[in-house]
Amino acid sequence: MRLDPKVLAGAVVLFALTGLAARAAAPSAIVTWSAPTTYTDNSPIGAGEIKSYTVEWRRTAGGAVAGSVNVSAPALTATVPVACGTYVFDVIATAGAVSGAPSASVSFDSGIGCTPNPPTGLKVSKG
Repeated sequence: MRLDPKVLAGAVVLFALTGLAARAAAPSAIVTWSAPTTYTDNSPIGAGEIKSYTVEWRRTAGGAVAGSVNVSAPALTATVPVACGTYVFDVIATAGAVSGAPSASVSFDSGIGCTPNPPTGLKVSKG
């Protein structure tokens, strides 16, 4: 079977225009957690009392928060776009207007090495 070159060229253009050309997908971290069942005084958390969760991420443990996303309860998952390197995630539950302490932190490696910036201050002199 032989393809008409005009049809083939049209298919290539359509393929490129629809954004289906091969390219690396941006990595993401899928963060999941379990809802707390008690308050810090060990009294039970009633159905619907948890209003939201805040997923925070840092580049290093104990470092500054690099980003966060709010998730409305009862959802227990968030997809977070990440770049190269390692991230540290934690989740904070909010009941009413009161937020609890962060969960234990979990480290995540995006699997992509970070590309260094180019050198600066380049000079060339006569030898």
